[in-house]
Amino acid sequence: HLLLVDDSQAILSKISSELKELGFEVHCANNPIKAYDLLDHLHIDCILSDYEMPGIKGTAFAQTLKKNERFKDTPFIIFTALDRHEILLEAVECGADDFIPKTLPTPILKAKIHFHIQSAKNIRKLQQAHWHQGIEQMITTYNHEFNNPLAIIFGYLDLLEKKKDIDPLPILTQIREQSVRIREIVKKLGQATKFKEEDYTKKTKDIKMKQK
Repeated sequence: HLLLVDDSQAILSKISSELKELGFEVHCANNPIKAYDLLDHLHIDCILSDYEMPGIKGTAFAQTLKKNERFKDTPFIIFTALDRHEILLEAVECGADDFIPKTLPTPILKAKIHFHIQSAKNIRKLQQAHWHQGIEQMITTYNHEFNNPLAIIFGYLDLLEKKKDIDPLPILTQIREQSVRIREIVKKLGQATKFKEEDYTKKTKDIKMKQK
């Protein structure tokens, strides 16, 4: 799924038609505000944005998106008819992943888009692998943390069951202490697995875009 952003309807029609012929599913927006509305409810694999648009440049649009946790890893390509080194530098500085002239031959354009989409997928796979590794380590740690106090509690319970004449108060005190320890472990576990939710439904009016 590609998102093509350009203020020229003629360019949108031409480029989107070419991209569809290459096998891509293309969504179009004639300005960054409408693009953000589409991003709000669509899954987009790569964004191609014109550089020079009324009100806001493609580089400013890229900079805004890259600050959003949801889109920071989505490939963003500046797609322009201009071919100046200063634009390339500006694109890099704003966080765009590539700078492509509109005169680029179609096969190369396809290859570049596929490259960026695959690179983003590879990054996500690595992040997921690290996440799963972290979960496994956490399970091992807390398994040990739980087993120790539980073993002590069951040991004291066995002692109470076998020796009826023993004073139960010290043992009950120990059981209570170990129960408190388990409660603290559960509390720590809850904190460790709590993930901050991002506001993925934030509207464009809440996003401050610097006009250039």
